[in-house]
Amino acid sequence: MRTRKREDVERAFKHSLRKWAGIIVKLNKDGGAGDCALCSIFIGRYPHNGATVCDGCPISQRHPKGYGCCADTPYNEFYKLASYLALKRDDEITDDEIAEYRELARKELAFLIETYFMWKKGML
Repeated sequence: MRTRKREDVERAFKHSLRKWAGIIVKLNKDGGAGDCALCSIFIGRYPHNGATVCDGCPISQRHPKGYGCCADTPYNEFYKLASYLALKRDDEITDDEIAEYRELARKELAFLIETYFMWKKGML
């Protein structure tokens, strides 16, 4: 496992928290791993098969087997809805769908906050 400087991880967490606050407040779009600050410093590939590995990422460390990347996090449900809404025109998206989008983003933000404090306390 590669090591990262604590200040780099701290900065990445804070960027990710701002990203999700923007999704909730401004309905910003999520760019997945492409605009995730944590992914930018932790994501890699297994050399033998090219599969994604989130080596050392605090999010991944919360997975029971330690290799789940964002598996089994609130992000999964958010991603499903965001992918569905991306297929619709803006004028086709209902108020209920917007409310659900925000609620799922709130769950992801809460998960990130909890993970951040676990990481800060050395629990991850």
